[in-house]
Amino acid sequence: MADVPAAAGSESSGHRLRPLRRCAFRAAWLAAILVATPGSAHAADWRIVIADPTVAVMVDADTFKRAGDLRSFRMAFHLAKAVDGGTIGFIGATRMDCAHKLSQTTELQDMRRDGTTRPSKDLSTSFVPVEAKSLNAVFFRRMCEIELPSDGMGGVALQVPPGIAARALFGLMKLGVPSERASRLAAYPYEDAEALERVLRNTHMTSARRAAVRRILAAQVEPAPPPPAPIVPLPAAVASGRVGHYTHAEHELVAELWLRADGRFRYGLTVGSLDEVAEGRWTADGTRIHLVSEPKPVRPTITAGPVRQDPDVALSLLVATPNGNGVPGVDLMVGFDAGDTTDGYTQADGWTLPKEEKRVPRWVEFSMESYGLKSPRFLLNRDEGNALAFVLTPNDIGVVDLSGTVVDVSGWDLMVHREGGAMRFDRVGK
Repeated sequence: MADVPAAAGSESSGHRLRPLRRCAFRAAWLAAILVATPGSAHAADWRIVIADPTVAVMVDADTFKRAGDLRSFRMAFHLAKAVDGGTIGFIGATRMDCAHKLSQTTELQDMRRDGTTRPSKDLSTSFVPVEAKSLNAVFFRRMCEIELPSDGMGGVALQVPPGIAARALFGLMKLGVPSERASRLAAYPYEDAEALERVLRNTHMTSARRAAVRRILAAQVEPAPPPPAPIVPLPAAVASGRVGHYTHAEHELVAELWLRADGRFRYGLTVGSLDEVAEGRWTADGTRIHLVSEPKPVRPTITAGPVRQDPDVALSLLVATPNGNGVPGVDLMVGFDAGDTTDGYTQADGWTLPKEEKRVPRWVEFSMESYGLKSPRFLLNRDEGNALAFVLTPNDIGVVDLSGTVVDVSGWDLMVHREGGAMRFDRVGK
């Protein structure tokens, strides 16, 4: 299966969402991913690698490692039918000996129908031969063909939690949709019913089959927003002459600011993988607009978690959500007893100090600049432990505080000053 680079209904498919709706839509899925239970977690880069009507095999590409003929990674088997009184799949860690056609499961948990996990009674940590002419043999061959993660993991990259994708995938294959097409349809959220309909029109399905597919993918379609509450005009806002809808676009960046007649504002910006939104009150004072975010957003936080000793590493750091899912892409800085600091970033399974580093680590700081996250400095004490976990609590991640942002009136338009730069927002319909 080839990678699918863009979510259905995104700008690459010819449909540009308004930033406010797109930001809210993507933020909802980001929150679902961050707080997902371990059994259905989208840890970082889950891929549907192989699937048939009974089982879907997924691999977390961020955990793939190669050492000679050995391959190791985290993977999940999702089952079309529950077994053992409610087990709907298995998630764990696997090693493959490509030279001798052997596989080993080093960690295994049952995924239960109620969203929980439990240690699997079927775990056997011995290397076992890969059965020829089986689904596992096809999976084994595909994983052994990968030399380096940078070569491309293949598969269909998920933009929704794996449990949701698996349920849709099995429903589509039961309907007779081929495995690869079913994987592509099941892997993404759709920002509205029309976005899904555009995708289905390109599949040349009959109208009856399209209707069945719409029912299967209903959980992945953003529901239509409720009708907005009536706006009660605020005389001061109307009298200012600044009520209106303003937009800004350049390269990959799109933003909009809506100054409503009731004295409220809404703001949204999207650029690349970054989305941010804000809302609150606005007032006008001559040639300047004053914004006050309301309610005040709560920034994400990182706090210290469990500490243990690991004899195999000098230092390992893991950042996880409150439910224990590893969070990739968190920047970190480690300070030592002497010399310069070391920078890095987490993977889904954490970060490990390079073996060639002989200095003693003394502290670590974490950050995600795009989301306003800056942790305190955590002191490191190897006598207490060298394998440390930290908890990232999302709070209002993606919501920015625009209180105090300078907004100048420029004719019909607005100049919004942020972070040392300025963006010109053009008034729509001026």
